[in-house]
Amino acid sequence: MSNLSEIWKPVPNYEGIYEISNYGNFAVLKQDGRVLRKLNSATHYLSVSCKSLDGEIQKSLYIHKLVAHVFIGKRPDGMIIRHLDGNRFNNHVDNLSYGTPKQNYEDVVKHKSQKGSNNGRAILNESGAKAVRYLNAYGVPQKTLAEAFEVSIGAINATLKNRNWKLWPS
Repeated sequence: MSNLSEIWKPVPNYEGIYEISNYGNFAVLKQDGRVLRKLNSATHYLSVSCKSLDGEIQKSLYIHKLVAHVFIGKRPDGMIIRHLDGNRFNNHVDNLSYGTPKQNYEDVVKHKSQKGSNNGRAILNESGAKAVRYLNAYGVPQKTLAEAFEVSIGAINATLKNRNWKLWPS
């Protein structure tokens, strides 16, 4: 990452309500300044739910798409947003780039080995992942596991399907 200081800009179509930073932070504008907003990671990408000024229209926006659009520019046709370090939760402008689907696939292959504890966004450790698989094999529902381990159902599902923990064949 570069040593850029954090720069804030208005979110397009929500000027005066929300701002996004080049670090991937999101804020609600209030009379007393910015209030950082908690980001949702249930979709495997960080997102926020935004309401229009009248509060009638609500839309979910992905942080990486906002940062790229505001700080890099409009996405060229046929291009997608790449996370250069393979970490979907790192939405710093220096980690984002427009590229082809082929380049994105090459990124996935390059970073595929970053599973388990080697993955910077790992939520469960190895013993937690083993416990999740053991308990699920004995019929404990994913929702119950998510509540017990204080993670999303998506994290439980990814663990059970070897997407983020390759402990043994499923």
